[in-house]
Amino acid sequence: GVVLNARCEYFFQFKDCSKCSVQNDITSRHCRSCNAELIDPNAKLTRYKPVTYNLTVIKAEYSVAPQGNTSQPIINVKYYCEGGMVYESHYTGSKKAQNIFYAKFLRQHLDNASDYYMHISNIHRMKKMLEEPSLKTPLQLVCTKNEHGFYNIIKKVFNGA
Repeated sequence: GVVLNARCEYFFQFKDCSKCSVQNDITSRHCRSCNAELIDPNAKLTRYKPVTYNLTVIKAEYSVAPQGNTSQPIINVKYYCEGGMVYESHYTGSKKAQNIFYAKFLRQHLDNASDYYMHISNIHRMKKMLEEPSLKTPLQLVCTKNEHGFYNIIKKVFNGA
């Protein structure tokens, strides 16, 4: 509201400024008189840090299965750890899924990962890849737990670092 070319000074609900006691709108961030901060924009932000679990890997089982009625492979990994079992699955049905599989699995587990990049959608080549003696198993997994109590892998540690 503007009355006689001036802003109306009445507030149905207001907040008093702690510095100058002027009434301000309840949603104002700064006082309209002295410009003091009324609402801290960071007050409602929290520094949420999820609980992480460092799990030592005892052994891993790698397997490949066809995805539904297609010949696209699904790569499944079962890690046996001291704190329980951790599962990892990679679908290769799209180009994006193949790139994710390459970045999150192949490059970490194989030194010659680029040899398999062009054959990610070939189930027979993926089976051969999982039988390679150079396939590395992580020593440790850094995980969080989801709302269902299952582990989500954040990081794989291969050399103890």
